[in-house]
Amino acid sequence: MGKIEIKSIFGEILFTYEAKNATIKDAVEKAIKEKISLRLANLHSADLRWADLRSADLHSADLRWADLRWADLRSANLHSADLRWADLRSANLHSAKNKEAANLPLFCKWSFSILGDKIQIGCEKRNIEEWDLFFASNEKLTTERNTEDFNQIEAVYNACKAYLLTLNKK
Repeated sequence: MGKIEIKSIFGEILFTYEAKNATIKDAVEKAIKEKISLRLANLHSADLRWADLRSADLHSADLRWADLRWADLRSANLHSADLRWADLRSANLHSAKNKEAANLPLFCKWSFSILGDKIQIGCEKRNIEEWDLFFASNEKLTTERNTEDFNQIEAVYNACKAYLLTLNKK
């Protein structure tokens, strides 16, 4: 029988979960189902891939370095949550509460990177001129324009563009 204790950042036990082959993901999901607040929870480096965190109270939780790929954070309270270095690829943050007051990394539903003079967002790889033309056009991708997901794509592009332009100043 495995036992998982979810503790606060101050060491206080917030929730205890016991089950055969218990995981932190199982413990967190069970706490949420039982409407246990995870305010101030220490979930640093937790593996929460595919976790159902809908409506979780994660106010001031430490989620640094947590693996939240594909996690469902809809309606979760993220006020003052620390998500620095968390992996949020493909996480669902639509309607997450107070995300503007969370310490979020640069977030986009799709992975992004800079490869030489190209910026890749999801499966699209273009240079700055090509991305600028795309955003000035009505060209469509799978993601609909004027949606939160599309705004994330554009924000990530603008951040990557600024980074490249700053590095390439002569």
